[in-house]
Amino acid sequence: MSDQRIPFQQVPAQRAPRKRHRRVFKVLFLVIVAALLTVPSLGMLVAPTTSSPEKRDLTNFSWGDLGGWFDDHFALRNQLISANARLEAGALGTSSSDQVVCGKDGWLYYAGTLSDYVQTDPLSNADLKKIAENLKAFQDQCDAQGAAFAFMLAPDKASLYPEHMPYYYLRGTGASNASRLKPFLDAAGVTYVDLSALQLSYFKTDTHWNNVGALMAMQAATAKLGLHSSVVWPTSFTTRADHVGDLAQMLYPAGAAPEDDYYLKGVNDGPALTGADWRYRSSDPSPGEEAYEAGRIQTSGKGEAHLVVYRDSFGNAMLPYLASITKSAYFSKMTPYEPGLIAQTGADYVIVEKAERNLKDLVDPAFLGLGKKK
Repeated sequence: MSDQRIPFQQVPAQRAPRKRHRRVFKVLFLVIVAALLTVPSLGMLVAPTTSSPEKRDLTNFSWGDLGGWFDDHFALRNQLISANARLEAGALGTSSSDQVVCGKDGWLYYAGTLSDYVQTDPLSNADLKKIAENLKAFQDQCDAQGAAFAFMLAPDKASLYPEHMPYYYLRGTGASNASRLKPFLDAAGVTYVDLSALQLSYFKTDTHWNNVGALMAMQAATAKLGLHSSVVWPTSFTTRADHVGDLAQMLYPAGAAPEDDYYLKGVNDGPALTGADWRYRSSDPSPGEEAYEAGRIQTSGKGEAHLVVYRDSFGNAMLPYLASITKSAYFSKMTPYEPGLIAQTGADYVIVEKAERNLKDLVDPAFLGLGKKK
């Protein structure tokens, strides 16, 4: 029988194609990696990034800060940020943004409220007492000018919906700053609206209440003030899936999914929360803002009362409701507050609305326009 074994010298000839395949694969891999690395840079020539999910101005070009300029403007920046965020949220249940907390069931929370939630930085009793005293001084100015006053604190979303917070943030066991403030307000004689007693409706992917929650807050405030109106509203909302949450935009700047919001005919069912029952007399928003986000806004409606509202972003959704039931309303986001508006507008009613996370601002009397900090 002849020996059928393959001679040793023929083995390399059979393995050569495998080596060639490996070399082709390595070259192809390097080409793909190089392309992925260069697309963000070369893509800047035709499609640079022009907006930021962080809601800030992008870095302008300068030779001294090329790194910062490139980080802000490379092509597909927002798409890559969104893809990374979805990967981290889906696979790990964590957020890629230090401003957003990924909760359960698709809920998002603002990281700026965490200190309130876990109670790592509680206000002192002295600070809470000072807040009450400052609000009482502001209320006294309103009383002296014949205007009824009410203070309302917009609750953090985590305060009302803690069940969707991630397990690794343990809620503080003591009373919150907002709860601890109430006895001081009572002792000082401040008229306030206790929104914590209401299960206000908030967006899942936004910091704020939705239009239903805003209506609930507005009705609580007007009831406390005794601000009655003959304006008759529709009995049901129209639902539109058209609200993209501010937290969703931060986390997923390219392709954040909208969620439902709710609208009343004639009140806020027009473009950008406008309605046929009221109109803007003046509004001067900054570039990129809607009219209801402006620092100073004046409106006219079908009611009889004159109103001044010192507010923050939680007041955006309340504005159409309040504008429609008053004859004139002035909404101000300006700080320090301008108490002179009360006399200038002939206000019958004054609302001070403040987000719970920013309660500490009111420790300083200058914030309310009451003079220098003591």
